[in-house]
Amino acid sequence: MDINNIREKLHTYIDIADNKKLKGLYLLMEEEVIISGTPEVNESQKKILDERMEQHIKGKDKPQSWKKVHDDIRRKRKTA
Repeated sequence: MDINNIREKLHTYIDIADNKKLKGLYLLMEEEVIISGTPEVNESQKKILDERMEQHIKGKDKPQSWKKVHDDIRRKRKTA
């Protein structure tokens, strides 16, 4: 089953599920930090983010358009 079918089935299920099942599904997803919006960042990731932020603040990091970022991601996915 491809990801689009899974998404469609989940959307349909959410629309018809009873309250108890919806609360259970929500709690499961929240535990996985899907809904809470506060992803866990370990120390090495935090260090990288801090370094990148510092470069950006100092003007050493050139901003990129969303289109360029999106295109770069697509290109890297094709070569991976």
